[in-house]
Amino acid sequence: MLILSLTGFEADPSGRVVYVSFDASISARPFSGESNSTVHERELLSFLDAAESLGRTSSGRAELRGGWGESEYVKFLLEPRGSLGHLALHVVLREYAPDTNFRVQGNLHVEPQGLLDFVTLVRAAVLARETKTFELGS
Repeated sequence: MLILSLTGFEADPSGRVVYVSFDASISARPFSGESNSTVHERELLSFLDAAESLGRTSSGRAELRGGWGESEYVKFLLEPRGSLGHLALHVVLREYAPDTNFRVQGNLHVEPQGLLDFVTLVRAAVLARETKTFELGS
């Protein structure tokens, strides 16, 4: 299961760019882990658009990477899996600590409708700039 918590929204001084902070955790037997990151709001919305398209068509990919500068702390990759319209969610989380390269990787199988519901809820919270928590997978 992926748990995504939107934890904050901050605009740059010009007010044109908004950054979204979030916590992410994954439990995909036998591994589990958590991390946090910040991304541009437009990058998160682009990921949600690509994920929605993938959920509707079972083709294409959706990818989101988050981190500070050169350090990547969160990576989500959604892509088709098998021939029945199923989707695979690959998650890589890196611990946020200096001089640490500890990573957790997990893979989840996701049903298209579950992904579409997740995307709808997350997009609504981002556009309303609400801090909320969402779950995907089981």
